[in-house]
Formats: sequence, C-alpha cells, structure tokens
Amino acid sequence: MKTLYTFILAVACLISSAQCGIPSSTGYVVSFTFAVNAVVPTTANCANGYNYNLAMTYTINYSGSNIPANLYTLQVTTQCGTDNHSYYALPLPCTNSTGSFTTTSNVYRSQTDCAISSPQSLNCGNMLVTIHGPGIPHQIINCTAIIGLPIELLYFEAKSDEQKVNINWATATEESNDHFVIYHSMDAYHWKAIQEVKGKVNSQGTTYYFTSDEFPQKGINYYKLSSVSLSGQEEQKAITSCEIAQRPSFDTTYFTISGQPIDKQNISSGPYMVKLKAVSGTVKYEVINIIR
Repeated sequence: MKTLYTFILAVACLISSAQCGIPSSTGYVVSFTFAVNAVVPTTANCANGYNYNLAMTYTINYSGSNIPANLYTLQVTTQCGTDNHSYYALPLPCTNSTGSFTTTSNVYRSQTDCAISSPQSLNCGNMLVTIHGPGIPHQIINCTAIIGLPIELLYFEAKSDEQKVNINWATATEESNDHFVIYHSMDAYHWKAIQEVKGKVNSQGTTYYFTSDEFPQKGINYYKLSSVSLSGQEEQKAITSCEIAQRPSFDTTYFTISGQPIDKQNISSGPYMVKLKAVSGTVKYEVINIIR
C-alpha cells in the first residue's frame, strides 16, 4: 500500500500501515491490515513535552477452510519507536470486519514537536498482535510497516482444480514493483519459494495475476505472496490455503523413461526417485515406493 498524504492547513498527515497473515493448523488464515492515521496530542502546548495517543483503523479478513465461529484472544499493541501504546481488543467473531479506534495510553514524549508529529516522524511502524484461537496457539506476532510499499493488494486466493492449485491475486496500484514470489508450505512455518511472477513496475489500475502449483501435496497446502521492489526489498503481502483431498495415483502398469515404456513388473520393490514434469514445464522430483 502506498503512503498516503492528506494536506490540512499545510500540515501533512502521513499514514503508516502494516499487513500480516497468521495461518492456523486447521486450514484457515487470519489476515490483518492496520493503519496509524494520525498522532493525537492531548495538549496544544508542548514546550515541556506532551502526551499523545494514536488514531487507528483496521481490517480483518478470514480465508481458507474450517473457519471457526470465534477466536479466543485478539489484541493489538502499537509501537512508536520505543513507546508502547497499550493493547486494544479486536472483535473475536470470525467474520470479515473493519473498524477504527483511538488508543488511550497517553504516552509521554519529551520533545516539542506536537504540532508537526506524524506516524512516520514518530516511527509508528510496528504492531504486536496477540492471537489465540482454534488451530492457532497463543502467540504474539510482529506486523512491521514498510513505508512506500510497492503494491496495494486487493486479494490473494488459492483454489483446487483437480490435482493442481490455481493461485490468483490482484493489485489496485503498483509502485516500483519488480516481481512477486510465491512460497509453499505444508505447516505454515517452513516455506519454500516455488515461483516468481513479473510485476507491472508502476500501475494505477487494477492488475490481475494468475499462476498454478502443478504439484501440491495431499492435505492443507499454504501459499504466501511476497512482493519485491526494484531495490530488492521484499515484503510479505498475504497468506492463504487450499486443501487437496488426494494426490494422483502412481499405481500404473507402465512408466516411461526418456519416452520408452518400462514394465513395472520388471522393476524390483523399493523406493525410486521420479522426475515429474507438468505440461507447463514445471519439474519436480519425488520418491515413490513400488511394492510387489
């Protein structure tokens, strides 16, 4: 998401935002977008320093399968440099929602910049999300804002199509966006890059992207989308998941090696390394067991 500038009485209000996704072990993903829209001083005179709060907005989205009715805990703490603004409790029902709030911590700042302070000048770029729910152990996640993000993401989704997974996403704007990286995981913790997709670099209109994973695994497959700027800065944008009921069967009488059929009955039992090549040209190696 691009940094937004709103000019009021010649004073810039600079918005800082953060995005992150938290996958569960049961198939659903909770995605957040937080924005610190303004610094709210509690006094107009800051000759001796001042106390301040933050005006914030949030968006929460749920995707994937087995979405529960409620989470157990969902809170956010915002950090401005070394200042911590006490947690705010977010809605627990697992429905997509947006909202706004103002913190009440009244954090003290010893500077005299209350008239010109902004989320950027105070480095309000880190959100600490405390979350606990079905399939999500109690944990605190860092959601770090990067100013001048290369893209504004509209959606990111993965859907099964027989034995492959179609991956779709769209952007509203792109700025200095070189390419995207698609990561795959079976546990939502250990990730492997599987594809790169060229970005539009600069775009002010909706752009749609499509790719596919030709070799998903049986069970819940997790996919993570990252964007990489022209300067090489990479940022995680979203996480989604897709469940595959079964893998293609290799129980066939004949294999082909270099185009020549091989009778399975003439092959000894045991593990074999098999090179799988999809029509798209994607190549993957897997170990299969032949049992006679």
